[in-house]
Amino acid sequence: MSSKDKLTKEDLKGPDLFVSFSDRLFSWIESNIRAIVAGLSLVGMIAAGVVGYGYWTEGQERKAAEALF
Repeated sequence: MSSKDKLTKEDLKGPDLFVSFSDRLFSWIESNIRAIVAGLSLVGMIAAGVVGYGYWTEGQERKAAEALF
């Protein structure tokens, strides 16, 4: 093990990789919260539309099947 691989006291005093990454992530989320909420709302509305369309086509198929028999 070389001297480059050893941690110094200064290295231990600073934040580690996880802490610095999570700090940057949360600050990015705080600055872009409106866009994140808008995107999640859009995805939710699209999902509701797909489910609603599925129910509607299922009802149309049921009506057609009842009309045949």
